[in-house]
Amino acid sequence: MARDYTTANSKNTAREIEYSDIDIFFQAHPISGDITVKKDSDAVKRAVRNILLTNDYERPFKPNFGANLRAQLFELKGVGAKKRIKEDIIDALTSLEPRITGIDISILENDTNTVDVRISYIIRNGLVRDGVDFTVSRVR
Repeated sequence: MARDYTTANSKNTAREIEYSDIDIFFQAHPISGDITVKKDSDAVKRAVRNILLTNDYERPFKPNFGANLRAQLFELKGVGAKKRIKEDIIDALTSLEPRITGIDISILENDTNTVDVRISYIIRNGLVRDGVDFTVSRVR
């Protein structure tokens, strides 16, 4: 008996990868009481923001975690400052966040030693372009 390859004998199912992270504020879910979970683009956005706003040696047992952007606030007027900041951001995100690709960065300098950064990226489980906007400034 010959096998008929023109008809399907099993279902093909597509499985979409869903990203999820624990909420860093440890808020309780109003119904179940468990810790809430960030999913998909919200989880990736929170992870990117955490990477970029973390300085070197700020995380215990992970001294090279983060982009160390606050260390460059006093060198903003120098030659190539924007290029260094972009390189630091790209290095940190490509090594620490494997869920994103197609990183695009725009930087606005202000006169008050602050840096406005806009980062857009593509999440790997879909072709949706998402982004993060934030300001890095001195504390004192």
